[in-house]
Amino acid sequence: MKKRIEEIVLMRGLAIFSIVLLHVTAFFMGTGQVQNLSYKTGFILNQFVRFSLPAFLVISGLGSAYNYNPGAGIRIGEYYKKRFRAVFIPYIIWSLIYFIFYLTILGKIPGGSGALDLDTASLSWLSLILTFVRNSLFGWNYVHLYFVVLIFQFYLIYPVIIGRLSKSANQGMILITAFVSYLLLMIYIFYFRKLTGNSLFDVFVKYYWEMFIAWYFYYIFGLVAGLRFESFKQAASRFSGWILVGYLITAAMVILEALAYLPGDTGRLTSLRVTVLCNSIMAVPFYFNLSRMIKNRMPLVRRILEIAGNTSFGIYFVHLLIIVVFSNLMNRILPGIFNFDRTSFIVILFLVTISISIICIKILDRIPYGYLITGSRVKKAENKQYYSGRKAT
Repeated sequence: MKKRIEEIVLMRGLAIFSIVLLHVTAFFMGTGQVQNLSYKTGFILNQFVRFSLPAFLVISGLGSAYNYNPGAGIRIGEYYKKRFRAVFIPYIIWSLIYFIFYLTILGKIPGGSGALDLDTASLSWLSLILTFVRNSLFGWNYVHLYFVVLIFQFYLIYPVIIGRLSKSANQGMILITAFVSYLLLMIYIFYFRKLTGNSLFDVFVKYYWEMFIAWYFYYIFGLVAGLRFESFKQAASRFSGWILVGYLITAAMVILEALAYLPGDTGRLTSLRVTVLCNSIMAVPFYFNLSRMIKNRMPLVRRILEIAGNTSFGIYFVHLLIIVVFSNLMNRILPGIFNFDRTSFIVILFLVTISISIICIKILDRIPYGYLITGSRVKKAENKQYYSGRKAT
C-alpha cells in the first residue's frame, strides 16, 4: 500500500472543525435578531467557513485517488466493501436515530419539504416506515444527512471516473474544463435558477444541492490532486505566499457578497456560489500547507486534529444532535449565560460540540461493532499498522 499522507488526516480534522462551526453559527443566524452582535458574528463566521463542505469533497476525492486508483493495487470490490461498512451502514443507523429524535423530541415528521407536526399528520406504522425509507434515500431525516447521500453518489461513480481519469494524459485540461463548466453552473444556480415547467429539469431546480452534479468539480479536483499528488504538494509549497493572499481575498469576497444580502434573502447564501468556488480552490492548498506546518511544529494541535480527522465521519453524524440538545438544555437551565443573544455562546457551543462529539465517537468505537455506527476509518485491529506509517483503509 502507498505511504500514509498525514496531511490528509489533518486537513480532514480542520474541515470537520469548520463544518461544526458552520452549523453552530447557523443556529445563531436562525434567531433572526439581525441587530444582535451574536447574529452578525455568527453570520460572518458562517460565511468564512463556507469552503468546508467543498473542501471535504476535495479531501475525499484526493484520498480515494491516492489510495484506490488502479495503479495502487486495490480491488474495486474491496473499495465498495469498505465504503459500505464505513458509509452506508452508519448512515442508515444515524438516519434512524435522527428520525426517532424528530418524532419523539421535536414532535415532527421530517421530510424534503419541511417537517410536519405530528398532531396534523395521519400516522400508521406503515406510513412511518415508508417515510423513513423515502427520507433515507434523499437524506431528509435531518438537515445535514443529504451530504452523506451526496458522498455516496460519488463513491458509486468513482470506478468509472478514476478509470478514465487515471489513463488520461490531459488531466490538467480535464480539470480546467470541469472548472469552466462548473463556474457556469454556479452562475446559473445563484443568479438564474427558477422553475421552468419541465418536470424533469425542475427536479434539479428543486433538489440540486442533493445531487452530485451540483458538486462534481470539487470531487474531480480532489481526484486529480490525488493522482498527481507530488505535483500538487510541490505547487502548494512553491506558491504558498500567493495561495495565502488568494485565500484571504476570496474569503473576503464571500463575506462581502453575503453582507450585501443582509438582512434580506440570506437563505440563498449557501456553499454553491461563484465566490465560494473561488475561495474553496484557494482553501484546499492553503489548508494543506497549514497542515504541513502543524505536523512539523505544533505537536499538540497535530494530535487533536489527528483525532478529529480519524473520527470526522462520526463527528459529522453526531454533532447536530449535540448542538440541538445542549443549546436548548442550557438555554432552559441558565438562559442568562447560554442563549443565542450572547456572542460568547458561539465559542462555548462550538467547543462543547467538538469535545462531546469526539468523546461519543471514541466511546462508540470501543464497543463491539461500534465502527458500524461511527464509520471510523481505523479499526482497533489496524491501529498499530495505521500509526506505523501504513494506510489502513
